[in-house]
Amino acid sequence: MGEVQKITIVPVARLAQKFPDGEGLSPGDLPCAIASNVFLADIGQQMKSLDLELWRREYLSRHGVERIQGWKYALVHYYGGEEYLHGTPESQSLELRKIFVALRIVRPSNVPFQYIHARIKHDGSFDPSGFSRAEMPLTVSARDKWATIRPKDIELLRALVPRLLAAYETKTRPVTRAANILETGYNSPSFDVKLLLWVAGWEALFASSAYNGAPAVTGRLRHFLGSRTRIYDAADFPTFLMLPDLTLKDVLEDIYRVRNSLAHGEWVPGDIMRRPGHSGLASSYADILLDASGLALRLALARILRQSLLETFSDKGKLDTYFSYDPITKRRPCES
Repeated sequence: MGEVQKITIVPVARLAQKFPDGEGLSPGDLPCAIASNVFLADIGQQMKSLDLELWRREYLSRHGVERIQGWKYALVHYYGGEEYLHGTPESQSLELRKIFVALRIVRPSNVPFQYIHARIKHDGSFDPSGFSRAEMPLTVSARDKWATIRPKDIELLRALVPRLLAAYETKTRPVTRAANILETGYNSPSFDVKLLLWVAGWEALFASSAYNGAPAVTGRLRHFLGSRTRIYDAADFPTFLMLPDLTLKDVLEDIYRVRNSLAHGEWVPGDIMRRPGHSGLASSYADILLDASGLALRLALARILRQSLLETFSDKGKLDTYFSYDPITKRRPCES
């Protein structure tokens, strides 16, 4: 990293602990490269000694200072030389925000987007020059509260980042809109806003003027991800937790029932609210549907990016051709 002088720091979720008989990350694995000049790093020691006295006088409470100084793992953009001279802190933050959205696709958590700009001193400590801080952690499901970043998440993130950045660069609106909708949903504390947004993300990706509405969108989603895709994959949870055996096929119709009720100014249908959830995961079946709506959007975005399908999903005519052999979606246009 040579003559680097400036950095932008964006905190992320904790890392999966490395055990002798399982996957995880140890201190020796960090920093690890994610993209050009962007690393996943342990910045805990530097943050503990970060001098925030100037900001504390006007902008930060004692608790706010302690929370920032408690940041441990982060995406860190190192920049200097030409990049620093011809860029701005705001542009660096925007670039990191897109990479942060890619991480949200791969491994969501209750950590909101926030950042600090800083200069690296000769002794390796940070001299802060600007910040944007979220007041509270995000309201997320139990699945996302437990999320830790694993080696396979880092590998997938590395694969998705250049393609998501390319989507923003080429203005591939269905994909970038769905990615932005995913992040906006995570930043909303409300059940109804989250579900409405995430289903809108499905529609941005899978609907067209010729094929739209619930039957077409859910048919394409099932075809694209597979009807047997599990809502709760055992690989994402502690081994002691019993998981419900639910797949996309089981929930998509109910998600649209809830979506339509909410979109028409009503609440979740009573039979769905009364149906129990699953201990440790969701207080009601409605919460399971919310989990599934976000999962389906994340998986769809990940596959589009991983399989380099930006061109297909950027053009609705190409999208219709891509799905034209699927008998489920060979139907007359439906009203949404």
